[in-house]
Amino acid sequence: MKKPSIRAIEVVFGLLLLILLYFTFRDLSLANVWAVLKRMDPLQVMGLLVLNGGIALLLASRWWIILRGLGQHIPYGRVAEFRLIGATVSQLTPGPQFGGEPTQVHLLVQDGVPLPKAIASVTLEKTLELFTNFGFLILGTLFILSQGIFGPLLGWTAPLLTLLLLFIPSGVLILLWRGGHPISRGLARVGTVLPSTWQKWMHLWLISAINSAEEEIYHLIRRRPLALIAALGASTINWLIVMGEYWLVTQILHMNLSFVEVIALLVAARLAFLLPMPGGLGTLEASQVFTLILLGQDPAVGIGLSLLMRTRDLALIVAGIYLAWRNGWFRRPRAQTQRSDLKIGD
Repeated sequence: MKKPSIRAIEVVFGLLLLILLYFTFRDLSLANVWAVLKRMDPLQVMGLLVLNGGIALLLASRWWIILRGLGQHIPYGRVAEFRLIGATVSQLTPGPQFGGEPTQVHLLVQDGVPLPKAIASVTLEKTLELFTNFGFLILGTLFILSQGIFGPLLGWTAPLLTLLLLFIPSGVLILLWRGGHPISRGLARVGTVLPSTWQKWMHLWLISAINSAEEEIYHLIRRRPLALIAALGASTINWLIVMGEYWLVTQILHMNLSFVEVIALLVAARLAFLLPMPGGLGTLEASQVFTLILLGQDPAVGIGLSLLMRTRDLALIVAGIYLAWRNGWFRRPRAQTQRSDLKIGD
């Protein structure tokens, strides 16, 4: 059976995006959208961008704690730099906020961290991130439904779905705590459908490295459980910061929302980023517009919310690209440049 080409998949996602954008914008008045945008104070927007720079630094705390638990004392600023570069790659990669993890591993190895410990730190950091993200989505949806702001529209499908999603990272954590190797064994099973040359490469390098990383995570959880608890505590603090930042965005737009309505919009935004679109393109805008319609609010404000979040993300992407350039990306090695100059001179 012929497999669909990457080009065909891109066309399908492109068509889905166009359909989504059509239903998002078809009933919006441009005059209303412009009226919403005029509410924003440029100084407040600049302040929000500066604040987000500080938040990006704070979000590295969980990974820094894990690295220290693994015995890798990397300066905090360096860890924050690597995490921002990885987040930039994830933003630009088609998929639900994944893609930057190999970049983070590569940057750590370049900085002298052994490969198994680098993989272990990134794997555990991402697992805890998913655990807390899905945990927030469960608590958020349960809180929203308990307040009845959507009536019987969603029923119990949303919390059940997020509860199922929570089983993935929590199951991985439990297996790692018991000394299992869920990730390497899962990859080995996936490898059975790949060509024999790929299987050999996976077993010789990738699976063996991840197997060693799982051993590192097991020892960390067993021998230094306080590091894991501290990382979970950092995750909780990070979520409180994200909630505060989102509330601030609604204040910049002069939105008169209750606490439960802010949580509803934030849950919708986080769910949008889980869908397979790079940076939640289209899905974020649709989530904000449709949620405001359900709340009986002006849907044009959803475009203002999305625009502010896009401005924030764009600023962080620019910062991440600059940091990647500073770490040697996009630049030819000096020796290669000198050879090119000599060839031109001849």
